[in-house]
Amino acid sequence: MKTMKDWMIKNIKVVGVVVVFFLTLYVQHVTNSTKISDLEHRCNKLETKIDDQYRRLDEIKVDKETFQYVMSNINEMNASIKEIQTDIKVLLKDGHFNKK
Repeated sequence: MKTMKDWMIKNIKVVGVVVVFFLTLYVQHVTNSTKISDLEHRCNKLETKIDDQYRRLDEIKVDKETFQYVMSNINEMNASIKEIQTDIKVLLKDGHFNKK
C-alpha cells in the first residue's frame, strides 16, 4: 500500500492531468448531448414549418388552378349570362311575370 501512496505522491501532476482530462471529456459529452437535443428540437420545429409551407403551396396551387379554369371559361360564362339576360327580357316583355 505504501508503494501506491509513494507512486501517487511522485506522479501527482500526471494523475491530476489524467483526472482533469477525463473530467473535461465528461463535460464535453454532457454539453454535446444537450446541444444535440436542442438541435433535434429545432429540426422538428423546422420540419413542421416546412410541412406547413408545403400545405400552403398546395392550397395556392389549387386556387391558381381554379382561377385559371374560371379565366379559361369566362367567355362561355359571359355568353351564358347574356343568354339568360335576353331570356329574362323576353319574358318580361311578354308579361309572363305580371299574370296573377
